[in-house]
Amino acid sequence: MNPRDLPDDLIYLLVKGCFVDRKGAADTVKANLYLLAVCQRWRRVALPIVYSTVAIQYGSDPEDAKEDNKVATQRGSDPGDAKVATNLGLVASAGCAQAVGRIEIRVFHAVDPFPGLAEVIRLMRTAAEEWSGARTLAISMNPDTRVFDKFKVNVGEYEDEIGRTSAGLAATMPGVRHVVFDEYETNFIARKLYGQLAAFYSGQLRSMLSQHPITVHPDCTFKQLEHAKIWHQGRDGYQHPRVDPRNLVSLRLPDWPSAHSWAPFSADCGTDTIEFPSLKRLEATYFNIGMENETEEDQSCNKRLHFPALQVLSVNCSENDCPLLRYAVLPPRMDAVDIKLDDRAVISAIDRILETAQGSSEVVLELNSIPLQAAPEAAPRSYQ
Repeated sequence: MNPRDLPDDLIYLLVKGCFVDRKGAADTVKANLYLLAVCQRWRRVALPIVYSTVAIQYGSDPEDAKEDNKVATQRGSDPGDAKVATNLGLVASAGCAQAVGRIEIRVFHAVDPFPGLAEVIRLMRTAAEEWSGARTLAISMNPDTRVFDKFKVNVGEYEDEIGRTSAGLAATMPGVRHVVFDEYETNFIARKLYGQLAAFYSGQLRSMLSQHPITVHPDCTFKQLEHAKIWHQGRDGYQHPRVDPRNLVSLRLPDWPSAHSWAPFSADCGTDTIEFPSLKRLEATYFNIGMENETEEDQSCNKRLHFPALQVLSVNCSENDCPLLRYAVLPPRMDAVDIKLDDRAVISAIDRILETAQGSSEVVLELNSIPLQAAPEAAPRSYQ
């Protein structure tokens, strides 16, 4: 077949396969522009794909900045002149603003990120009305650790700026349904900013992925969330945002503190069971904080966790006891169970899984795969 005879649908798939989707606004923009230079027909098909993402990067990675400053000096320009890298102008000039579905923001800063964020908001306001179809916001704030780690940041001093900035960002993207929060995990300003920004969308968010804890007001509940992944880094001090569990389809809890409460998933404190009627995938990695587990009195305060639709369960816990398996009510059939537990907890975990399924008149437990990892000294058991 002559390449000129390829249907647009096939060219579309070729472009999608070549599309570069990675961190770094400047790198992504440069790499994807090559897709527009093949031919006029390829350009016509590729434009909505290449410009489906608006990327804005303020500042540079400290290591990259050294080279940028060297080049700027050689050209006789001020190194501070080129602070923003973005394809915003290209998208606007190509008439593709209506195709924009994702906004990526990356801010490099020393201690105070707000001058950079203010510049980002100023740029976004110039075209915000044209990209009303944007549904995904990915944002990362990247402090220079050589400077940032030497300061004790008092988040309270930035409360007003955090409020103004989160409101400003939300105003330029009112239709957001998916948020991705990334980068430096000990950036306490980012945690508060991300939490307030997410709260603006609490009634409409479908997915929330965060690489570190976020701080959300306890009265804020995410009612439409279907996919959630929030790292906690083993810290009990950061509560999981309140989430209505009825719509959750997948829930991933990396570095979940072993004594953490499931209360944020319960709207009614008077019930004994938290229902997850739609949850199909659950992944929990518990952080070993080197402390004893809860006392029997504490354990009695926890609620049962009912997962009637669960298909995939992945648990990683190095404690003697796994809180999730202790309280979970699992379905009699699942596609896959991946268990990584302390050797003293493996047998009780398997017993617990089977116990929850015994009330069914169907086959007790059907699994396509069940990888099980434990210390070799774990006593062998037979399950019929």
